Amino acid sequence: MARKRMISPSFWSDEKIGECNQLERLLFLGLISNADDEGIGRANPKLLKSLIFPYDDLRISDFEKSLAKLASLELIILYTADNQSYYF
Repeated sequence: MARKRMISPSFWSDEKIGECNQLERLLFLGLISNADDEGIGRANPKLLKSLIFPYDDLRISDFEKSLAKLASLELIILYTADNQSYYF
């Protein structure tokens, strides 16, 4: 279930965030707002598109690349449990 979150103004000047394109930044914010209280959420690209960008015509492959980029910057950790993909 989505939780209300506050984003610090320093988010926009973070150097790792500066390495991200617009989709990656918005996706990261969407991951934050859709994570549970422990910071964990499902990392299924189709699910994330439906939750975060329901009205936009975006490719699932772009979500896969964006998740990989966020993980490479160590903004999220991707892992698998019980054959399901998750982010932390």
